Amino acid sequence: MQHLRDLIESRPFFVRTPDQNVLNSTAEQGGSHTRLQASRASDGGYAFVYSTNGRAFDVDLSTVSGVTADAWWFDPETGAAMSIGSFSTTGIENFDPPGAPSSETSSDGNDWVLVLDDASRGFGPPGSGNGGGPQNQAPTVDAGANQSIALSQVATLNGTVDDDGQPSGALTILWTQVSGSGTASFGDSGSEDTTASFSAAGTYVLGLSADDGELSSSDEVQVTVTEPGGAPFGTPPNFTATVISGTQIDLSWTDVEGETGYTIRWLLDGGGRRNFNVGANTTIFSHVGLEPNTSYRYRIRANRSSGQGGNSSWSSSITATTGSN
Repeated sequence: MQHLRDLIESRPFFVRTPDQNVLNSTAEQGGSHTRLQASRASDGGYAFVYSTNGRAFDVDLSTVSGVTADAWWFDPETGAAMSIGSFSTTGIENFDPPGAPSSETSSDGNDWVLVLDDASRGFGPPGSGNGGGPQNQAPTVDAGANQSIALSQVATLNGTVDDDGQPSGALTILWTQVSGSGTASFGDSGSEDTTASFSAAGTYVLGLSADDGELSSSDEVQVTVTEPGGAPFGTPPNFTATVISGTQIDLSWTDVEGETGYTIRWLLDGGGRRNFNVGANTTIFSHVGLEPNTSYRYRIRANRSSGQGGNSSWSSSITATTGSN
């Protein structure tokens, strides 16, 4: 009885009603040892046919809603479910339960339940106990964009976690250190948006995970931490472009020693160019007011006076394409 209860509870309960019209012929229902019991959801979302003797029978598939019905055999003795394919919800289909049918006079039948689901409802295997709702999906996790900071700075971690709310709606989020030359300390390791500080310069990989109690997912982000004063003077390293939206691209780089500011060169189509100057110790620049679905190319150099040796050489160009609004 427990397995039959699991079956019933794995589909929406309050819409189920007896309906022998699921069966194509009342003649197949027979006597006390050959009876077939049919029920279905009032909205056609699923149907059950309980066979007490294991003989083949015909079903009117139009009693199931949707375009396609997913079919299963459910064993009430063991609770096992076996997929038998998908069928168009039109016409009559013959279903033959596994195993040999019982005799005409025996009361010990080869019991099986045919389960027919509207495929668009996303039900799990019958008896799985998911309450008739869609199957649980693992959370989706994005740890954010790679970044570079000075050792004296704190990294802002902007993670994103999405979940379908199953099985219980509870979600455990955790930031951890995957690798690195020192120790990463999190402001709140249980929040998708948090901060991290570091005990030593070097390259760190941080992991963001989410667990819904059944399934989990994770993603990683790299944080480059530089010594005080930044890298030796030269072309700024780790020059990267991050698309924020259809109208904004953020540029970031590692600070270098001795610079008095930076010049960012925007390379225009047709060979033109436009420069943006930013102040000393800056490591990020937001280029806004851009056109959606458009590619932009950039270069950067570090500036200092001629008495200090002059500006650095230009970096190689990088390209980023804005998204759609």
